[in-house]
Amino acid sequence: MLTNTEETIPAENIKHTKKDQDDPQKNKTKENSNQINKFDKEDVDPNDIELTMLLEGMAVEKNGKVHKVKGLHPELTAVANASKHEKLLLTPKQNICPSVTGKPWSVMSPSAFGIGRHNTPGLSCHLGANILMDQKKRNFMRGYHKWPKAIVPYTIDKSRIVQQRSYDIINTAVEIFNARTCLKWLPYTTELAKELGHDHFIKFTDTNSGCFSYLGYLPISGYEIGLEDPGCMYVGIVVHEMLHAAGFAHEQSRSDRDEYIRVLFENFDNSDLVNVMKDDTLDRNPYDYASTMQYHLDTFSKNGKPTIQFLDKDLEFLAGMGEEEGMDFYDIKDVIVNYKCAAGCQDPPVCVNGGFVNQECVCYCPQGYTGKTCETVITDSDCGGMVEVPPGNEVFVISPGYPASYPPGKTCRWGVKAPKGWNIRMTVEELRLPGNSLNRCYNWLEIQYNLPGQRGIKRCGEMNGDQWTGSKDSPDFMTLTFNSGINYQTSPLQGFRLRFNAIERKGN
Repeated sequence: MLTNTEETIPAENIKHTKKDQDDPQKNKTKENSNQINKFDKEDVDPNDIELTMLLEGMAVEKNGKVHKVKGLHPELTAVANASKHEKLLLTPKQNICPSVTGKPWSVMSPSAFGIGRHNTPGLSCHLGANILMDQKKRNFMRGYHKWPKAIVPYTIDKSRIVQQRSYDIINTAVEIFNARTCLKWLPYTTELAKELGHDHFIKFTDTNSGCFSYLGYLPISGYEIGLEDPGCMYVGIVVHEMLHAAGFAHEQSRSDRDEYIRVLFENFDNSDLVNVMKDDTLDRNPYDYASTMQYHLDTFSKNGKPTIQFLDKDLEFLAGMGEEEGMDFYDIKDVIVNYKCAAGCQDPPVCVNGGFVNQECVCYCPQGYTGKTCETVITDSDCGGMVEVPPGNEVFVISPGYPASYPPGKTCRWGVKAPKGWNIRMTVEELRLPGNSLNRCYNWLEIQYNLPGQRGIKRCGEMNGDQWTGSKDSPDFMTLTFNSGINYQTSPLQGFRLRFNAIERKGN
């Protein structure tokens, strides 16, 4: 039973001083304290990606109403505009919809899929007799559509790509793949072709026709990844096309997508419907709103209205984040799994808190976690830590110094767990954190009730009684991050007090 007196709550249920590893980002956030000046400017430069990413998902609560950040235009970033020129190319065998009529995609009428009805239609297209979705891996293709020996030979068309900046961007995208996965992109040579036993390779080129790639490995020498310069020359866009070439389809094409998004076909340009076709997949990794392969919410709109809605509207800020960042956490995981990067690991660690074993046979951890198995939360030494919530108990998390004001310059992080088979629920008993008239938080609480490898929503203002429950794909785990470090020159308020309960999951 909840009481209002601190003395009746067992001391072990108050979590605010558990020591863990210092956050290596602390000094960086203090260096960024000049962001406070940008926080108070009415309009945010859409190409100030650092500030845009910081403000995305942020809101101030006043009088029980949530007010989103003003002056933020993520749809106007250079990468968002570039993504509107993307094309997924299909070979003649791929360009077939046998599950519907057997006709090529290019001649299919929207009415064949029931487009225009009130509910999201079951738009579906198999990718031809020899193109089958891998039913064990998210969005990847099976069989020869994986690159043999996990090596992608490539060339850069020097006759069409001439700017040094373009070379640097392509090389950065290649380095991301080579550093984070076992799928190696190597410059094509005759010696490499002999070693691989085939003469097939990718050619990066500029055909002045947008950004495009085919899907998966094809037995073609010099099959093209098209990158119109300058429109497509951004690291995230290049990685997006490289993922297509590696066998990675769009996130919104998953068979389970209707459990997460709604495709607004009435706002789509019909010629671009191939980019949202849905296929039969057995999706063993969760749908990733922040995937590099997830379109922005207005991509391919014919009327300026959204083409995609997230069923959880609080998380719509995640759309397009993967492309802005270069390569998303779960995209890395999917390449690792699909290309069996960890298959040769002997006695691999058992990763926790959302981590996974990578190509180096070590745990690759979500941001905010570290250790051999990702068991340690990264936080200031005098706050934060891992918190267990046993069934039947209430556990409380409070800001440093609560109920007095918290100190400035803090980054406190808590990983909160319920037992397997139980849902974690957080209730805000009180929260007072400063913001401004543009609904931007000077200090904030980030709430990751969604996947641990994604960013969470950020809240400040005055809250009382608000609740969050662990998401469908992360029901028993949340991460909370309190930040008074970036704008640490502002006057601290009272902070917060949060109550956690374990709720038995239905069907257990």
